[in-house]
Amino acid sequence: MSESLRGLVPGDAGALLAGLVVGDDSALSRERVYAFTNTGTTHLTAVSGSNLALIAGMLVALGRASVGQHRLGWQLVTIIGVWAFAFVSGAEAPAVRAAIVATIALVAIRFGRAADFPTLILLAAGTMALFDPGQVTRLGFQLSVAASLAIALALPAFADRG
Repeated sequence: MSESLRGLVPGDAGALLAGLVVGDDSALSRERVYAFTNTGTTHLTAVSGSNLALIAGMLVALGRASVGQHRLGWQLVTIIGVWAFAFVSGAEAPAVRAAIVATIALVAIRFGRAADFPTLILLAAGTMALFDPGQVTRLGFQLSVAASLAIALALPAFADRG
């Protein structure tokens, strides 16, 4: 996918596009890497749960507009799409955690349950820690879980305000 994106847009712009979409910024020139590092914006080309949430949101919206979001077939397509993106982007911890959250949320919706995102984030983080206990000592993992929880906890307050 990275090569296709870089083929569509030449130079650093294509490398940046690949970085924004799938987190592969390996083709950026030294000057651009230096610029991102000096400005503290290297996180822009890192795949995060927000990338995956965007993919999941687009798939859910497409399903809702075409066949209905509660159709089992479309929910399976959404789950497969979410996991495909997580693996295509390198299966980094934030993307895997977001894929777990999205999968469980879709299963909850399938059975008529509301998805409680703070609980799902902690469940996903705990599941990942079971498979790789070293995750919990990594600052990136800790910050990512904390940021995800903060968003999930704060979002309802903003939704209430319209």
